[in-house]
Amino acid sequence: MYDKYLQQSESMLKPFTEIMSINLEAMDAIREKQLELLNDVMKESLQHASDINGQSTIESFVSANKSYWDTMQSKFSENANEAIALLKASQEKISEKVQQTSAWSEMPFWSDILQAGQQSVQGKKAVVKKSPAKRKVKAAAQEAKPASAEAVEE
Repeated sequence: MYDKYLQQSESMLKPFTEIMSINLEAMDAIREKQLELLNDVMKESLQHASDINGQSTIESFVSANKSYWDTMQSKFSENANEAIALLKASQEKISEKVQQTSAWSEMPFWSDILQAGQQSVQGKKAVVKKSPAKRKVKAAAQEAKPASAEAVEE
């Protein structure tokens, strides 16, 4: 009985574990990209500080700052575009996994599994009894059959 529960649990959780592994791969790739960006920003900042130190005129100082900020903007923009591309790719993989595992309607409910286990333990079949109120409603519905369409027209 527990083997059946374990098999059902594993089959139900398999799509979730696959989705989590896809997310983990995407986040790891984004982390690597962010680390590269941080290293590049630090190198560029140190280079910029040494370049500014040697500037003698305002025009050269402004030009150095402009080129530094243009470089930073392009690096951040490129990094953001790469992160978006990674997230889109992982989203497509997740969508494929969800579509592959859309057989949820074929899986039995836990209550069905538990009921089957209880029946086998007790050795009896469950007997479904109709309540007296349902019997009275059914009998009243049969007595009060609507008149046919021909009888209503006359």
